[in-house]
Amino acid sequence: GKTEKIYFENHRSNLADVKIVPCLHNENPLRVVNRAINEKIKDNYIQVWCVFDKDDFKDFDDAIFKARKNNIRCAFSNESFEVWYLLHYKYFDNYKDRTKCIRELEEELGLKYDKVDEQIYGILKSKMDIAIQNAKKAHQRHMAQGGFPSTWCSCTTVYELMDELKKWKK
Repeated sequence: GKTEKIYFENHRSNLADVKIVPCLHNENPLRVVNRAINEKIKDNYIQVWCVFDKDDFKDFDDAIFKARKNNIRCAFSNESFEVWYLLHYKYFDNYKDRTKCIRELEEELGLKYDKVDEQIYGILKSKMDIAIQNAKKAHQRHMAQGGFPSTWCSCTTVYELMDELKKWKK
């Protein structure tokens, strides 16, 4: 989506050769994975990642499992990418819907949140390590409880992608 595209394009400025292929039409997770599979077939990539939210999509788990079968990694957020943003400020692993995440994020930011704000990456960048630690801890707790990723709310695996991207710094 647009939020993720802006975030990762701002992050890419610190990276070596990383290609971002955005899906900006609110495609469901399975379509995003299918597009990634086709992209992977067309070109020789070292790694392929899909970034998507659960939102209200019913194919969330299917997309994650299909990606794994095709050696594609997923940086998913349940319920929304704003979970990742809020984890830059505090740890949580309980359910927060998008509205609550945004409200708490605005409190932390001290300003009105706009999901297409080009400045958000710069604001959050210095807190990246905190977000990675918080997201990893919450993800591990959800995995230990079992179930499917669609039941792990609030949870994100964006930290796995960010950890990987750290290795690609110029």
